[in-house]
Amino acid sequence: MLAIDSMPFTTADAIQATTFIWASHSLLLTHDKTPVSMVKASTILALCVLAFLSNLASAWYGTVTFYSDVYFDGPTYPWGISKTQRCYNLACWDNRASSVKWEGLPTKGSFNGKSRIAFFTGNDCTGDSRDWPTDGYINDKKGNYPQDFTLDGINDAVSSFIIWESSKKITNGKDTPCPWGTS
Repeated sequence: MLAIDSMPFTTADAIQATTFIWASHSLLLTHDKTPVSMVKASTILALCVLAFLSNLASAWYGTVTFYSDVYFDGPTYPWGISKTQRCYNLACWDNRASSVKWEGLPTKGSFNGKSRIAFFTGNDCTGDSRDWPTDGYINDKKGNYPQDFTLDGINDAVSSFIIWESSKKITNGKDTPCPWGTS
């Protein structure tokens, strides 16, 4: 399944859209087979395909990289994400993060025009939390990421995180992947 603007997009949806486009193209061609109508039908088909592909291109992919030590030092745990409003549980990196950086996250949102990334001390985005704007601007300084969770009272205590784009609610499910299991 693909995500298009945070909406699920299945293979069945793609087949249905393609069938509609081809049916429309065939209907136009069988109605009037003059060269002009064939050009019009081809143009309509090309525009439909272009619109469909532009929706696919609007999907995003970002990375949140956790560091075991302050000031972005020590072992890292990069986490690739592609959905906002989804809670990500850190089963493989639970209570180990001391600093964090991110890139490729949506920056526009409902919080003074920005999206925010929030880190929680409990699973399923519960417990104490701290949040920052996803554009990386903190105190008017670009690239000013949380470099020492000790200062924020959550050092070695982060268990989950979420990207808030439209609200502070989990509306896109929860995820707890851990490719090598939990210990």
